[in-house]
Amino acid sequence: MPITYNVRLDDRRIKKDGTYPVKVWVTYERRALPYSTIYNLSKSDWDKLNASNLREELRTIRDGIRKLEIQLQDYLQETDEFSFENFEIAFVIHNKFMARTKVKNRGEEVKFKVDDLAQYEKRFKILKEEGARKGNLLYCYQKYIIELLKNRQTKTASVYQSAYNSLVKYKGIIEITQVTEAYLNGYESWMKGKEENKATSVGIWVRTLRRLIKVAIKQGVFLQSKFPFGRDKYVIPSKKNAKDAFDVAVIPAVYHFKTTSEWAALSRDAWLFMYFGNGMNMKDLCLLRYPQYVGDYITFERAKIERTAKDRTEEIVVYVNEIMKAIIERWGNPRGEDGNNYIFPFYEEGMNDMDKYIKLEDTIKITNRWMRKIFGELKLDFPSNTKMVRNSMATHLLYNGASTEFIKGVLGHQNITTTQIYLSSFKKPVVKEHAEKLVTFDLNLPDKRTA
Repeated sequence: MPITYNVRLDDRRIKKDGTYPVKVWVTYERRALPYSTIYNLSKSDWDKLNASNLREELRTIRDGIRKLEIQLQDYLQETDEFSFENFEIAFVIHNKFMARTKVKNRGEEVKFKVDDLAQYEKRFKILKEEGARKGNLLYCYQKYIIELLKNRQTKTASVYQSAYNSLVKYKGIIEITQVTEAYLNGYESWMKGKEENKATSVGIWVRTLRRLIKVAIKQGVFLQSKFPFGRDKYVIPSKKNAKDAFDVAVIPAVYHFKTTSEWAALSRDAWLFMYFGNGMNMKDLCLLRYPQYVGDYITFERAKIERTAKDRTEEIVVYVNEIMKAIIERWGNPRGEDGNNYIFPFYEEGMNDMDKYIKLEDTIKITNRWMRKIFGELKLDFPSNTKMVRNSMATHLLYNGASTEFIKGVLGHQNITTTQIYLSSFKKPVVKEHAEKLVTFDLNLPDKRTA
């Protein structure tokens, strides 16, 4: 449905000084609403606006009205989902040529239906928080988090909730249109002044806000011209990594580490399995089922990209070396009657998405805690967390002569179409060849769970 506008003198009621208000009439779906500008003119002055010779005062008003029309045209072109409420939130109350400072057509408080998200309510308090009104931070975060949860993107939803909680502590539930460069700079300074905040938190939280502003622009709630991020605007602080990978000598040291603790042994083995398994992440490992394990190979799709590249995701092929086979033998579940059990004892049948999310977070914390202890006992001065496994495996493949295209393939990168075409020609023997190069030490495979 087309959106039209008309700037004209509202001569229905004269003011005490003999002038009439200049208004913008916006028409959408057969409904026309007037919005007052900051200008008031007599009928005679209004008729003069198109004349070539104008006194200074009228020239200023004419130029202001022209600028207003240009800005209005830009807004209507940018907007994908027009509504009068969105128009007032994004344009009317923030435009210097408009008289209104409050939203007149403000809707009622919004309460999203979350009946089908009951499993998340305990962890996601934001779902039940009251005060969401279209255009404010609570509304934007609630709406987006609900979409994430419905798409089973629990971890991402958790990041958005944490970001919302932090932003609200800073300045409360503001309108998203109040997010400016000054607001963002102030938030960054406030965050850095709090000792409990990590340096990387600012970047993580602010990226969620940037995403929501982009959504708001498409919905017509936020002006593209007011976008506060980018060059010569607010720049999101980036994370600086001192070390991108651990030394290749770390692998045999960890492999031969002996412990009497079952938790330490399981953490060590899960960590090694992720390394040799093409740098799979912990969620990839937890999701593995026996039908994916055929012969000497495991195939899987990276959990992280399932939602963002559904139509382009290729299966990752992993050669299961002797170390990995021994780990499955030590820790693997029985295959089950239908042969469809999870390979490892982390997820259980019947778990809902929230159960899996909690279990995954706990498993990552436990693994990282034990790996820090193991690295400490081995006096290894490298990061030990599970995130480093992926970078390190890729680095070691590169050292061993693997091509960049091959490494992108085993990592599951989706950003280069030519790489995807190239990867389809890789055969399992090539995968096996590169995987075997990662094992450069004597195995002496342990036969005990805690060995």
